[in-house]
Amino acid sequence: MKTACPLDCYDACSVVYDGKSLKGDKEHPFTKGHLCYKLNHYFDYPQLQSAYFEGEPISLTRALDILEEKIRSSEEILHFRGSGNVGKMQGVSDLFFASIGATLTSGSLCDAAGQLGIEKGRGRNLILPLEQIQKSELVIVWGRNIGYTNHHLLPFLEGKTLVVIDPVKTNLAKNAAMHLQIAPRTDLELACMLARFVYMQNKEDEAFIEEHTEDFRFYEDFIKSFRMVPTTEKIGV
Repeated sequence: MKTACPLDCYDACSVVYDGKSLKGDKEHPFTKGHLCYKLNHYFDYPQLQSAYFEGEPISLTRALDILEEKIRSSEEILHFRGSGNVGKMQGVSDLFFASIGATLTSGSLCDAAGQLGIEKGRGRNLILPLEQIQKSELVIVWGRNIGYTNHHLLPFLEGKTLVVIDPVKTNLAKNAAMHLQIAPRTDLELACMLARFVYMQNKEDEAFIEEHTEDFRFYEDFIKSFRMVPTTEKIGV
């Protein structure tokens, strides 16, 4: 049986299930029969077969009784969830909590918040198709351990000039043309310093700024506050 992985790395890897094991679909144009460590070893670990409460196994009936007690005061419940795999089944919990009168939230601090931030700052939220990456000569990987979180992208990086920005010397960083091993939690400083370089060289896109930003001069003054010498010392590069 063919299916797809529902995990929220969004690779949506094509999977073949034979009743006993999971295997990659060799006919898939991107995954080409490969799966991540989690799926390759999915059946290596025992699955939870019964409910537990405070460390002790309990019956399903008892589990439902405890759940009923917890949600009896539904008006005190705030249902909050992340974007997950962005699938249709992800909304089932919304229906359940709405039906018992709980308070729901609009959006989330997961994907929705990030997407809104990108749209506010860039105008659009665009994801490059793998084919576009394949055509690139230079690829910058900032704060992503692709070997573990998106390993199907690795073949598309072969032959590229690779720059990795990461506090950790990952396997990808070891094989990069340049590894900027910045200090932890200094991504903001590096981003603002790069933005200041753009400003210093008069490379701003004035038309884009006019169309997509508000109070841009405030931001301009903000990035000017990042002086080169102390900022590079803090970043550690």
